[in-house]
Amino acid sequence: STCTFNAFENEVNVAFLLREFGHCIELVPLSLGNGRPGLPGHGLSEEQRGFVRRFDPSDMELDCMGFFIAKFQKRKKEKRAEALTLS
Repeated sequence: STCTFNAFENEVNVAFLLREFGHCIELVPLSLGNGRPGLPGHGLSEEQRGFVRRFDPSDMELDCMGFFIAKFQKRKKEKRAEALTLS
């Protein structure tokens, strides 16, 4: 998580991590009912954008100072091998 709503510190970093380390980590959905999906045009697919949550201070409905959440988990050994084969 970050305490910023800057896409270059959030979505762009998530896309970088997935691109560089996607063979050993994966982005997983969050079980949060609030927040907004990630911003388009910063390297994440539509599905991946739905897995992250952003809380923008300009969103009066959220009433917050601004932060971003993404959840990763380590891939199981078999999935790591499969991801390396596909890349």
